Amino acid sequence: KSNKSLYPLGPITNKIPAIQLDPDTDYFPYCPHLRLYLYRSRSRTTPQYFEDLTSDDTHDAFVEFCKKYNSGTLEEVYYAPVG
Repeated sequence: KSNKSLYPLGPITNKIPAIQLDPDTDYFPYCPHLRLYLYRSRSRTTPQYFEDLTSDDTHDAFVEFCKKYNSGTLEEVYYAPVG
């Protein structure tokens, strides 16, 4: 299944969030967001599963996720409160 056919999760916010993520301290609280991001965004032809990646790979992906999150370029579901 191509990620292009996934159900939309809301509009892209295009708004910088008031609270910025820190790749060094927010990894564990935002792990569910990262899992969703990996599944939907990392591969155009097949989903990418968090469990299939090494720890280094998931941390690198989280840095990428934080950059997109902090710039407000993700769908609004990613900005839902944690916890």
